[in-house]
Amino acid sequence: MDVIGEGKSNRAVSVTNMNEHSSRSHSVFQLSISQVNMESQQKLNGKLYLVDLAGSEKVSKTQAEGMTLDEAKNINKSLSSLGNVIAALSEGQSHIPYRDSKMTRVLQESLGGNARTTIVICCSPSSYNESETKSTVLFGTRAKTIKNTVTVNVELTAEEWRARYEKEVEKNKRLKLLLAKCDTELQKWRRGEAVSEEDQTRIRDSSESAHSQPGFDLSPSPSTASISNLLGVTNASEAERIAFVKERDSLYKALDDKDDEINKQSQTVERLKNELEDEKQAAALVAQQNEQLGSEVLNVDLEREKLQEEIKQVMAALEQVAANLDEKTEEVE
Repeated sequence: MDVIGEGKSNRAVSVTNMNEHSSRSHSVFQLSISQVNMESQQKLNGKLYLVDLAGSEKVSKTQAEGMTLDEAKNINKSLSSLGNVIAALSEGQSHIPYRDSKMTRVLQESLGGNARTTIVICCSPSSYNESETKSTVLFGTRAKTIKNTVTVNVELTAEEWRARYEKEVEKNKRLKLLLAKCDTELQKWRRGEAVSEEDQTRIRDSSESAHSQPGFDLSPSPSTASISNLLGVTNASEAERIAFVKERDSLYKALDDKDDEINKQSQTVERLKNELEDEKQAAALVAQQNEQLGSEVLNVDLEREKLQEEIKQVMAALEQVAANLDEKTEEVE
């Protein structure tokens, strides 16, 4: 607990219009545990992660400026990366963008590895935070669709490795038999033979999918500080202050719109990357098929040339026989 307290004291906190003690960074506590059986020398390893995420922020609500605004941008960017990782995991994609953010890289094992993960989300009942509440509930719902396969982190002994090796050998034999059966069935289909439903090889593969979206920062409603305190001016006229506030609010709204656009664009980029990968795989398959067809065409051309050569030899022999026949006929006459 002393270590947690020390880390908490080092965490950056500042005041915004939504939270008097707003966290300006994420907090990650890691506890590593190792256990050794002195009799069997078996070793067990485990890690515990306690993570407190800083919530996403709407600049129009927090009215952050300067360094606080830069921190809000970094927070929203890392949470967007977390949302992309959750989306990729829930959809079963082949590439998971863990390296897009330091936070997702650190939490890689907790998100999609050998781990049991519990996510606690906070929701505000205030209508002022309606959009953030919906976003957070949706994020939690989608994160629940991720299923991790958990195994014990054990450093095996030589005997255990031998037993596991033998088990894998048996599994390899079964897979080879299955592959041979599939190959036999494929050859039957290629020959045009019918394969009954009972004789067909059945291989099932299932997966689950969902979407994800990062959470947000649940905070009190905006403070009621005066305009002069917010702007830091006292000598400006009332009209100038009102104009300045309107211009600042319009800039905040523009920043929010840009954040939303960036999030949408990042999701679009991930989707296009996946589509590009699929297209590359399809192109590779087509190239392989074209290469096979080219090889078959080459073989046909070789066979055709061989047949033409044989036909030429037969024609030459027939011409020789016809010439001999003409000579014999002349001799007889």
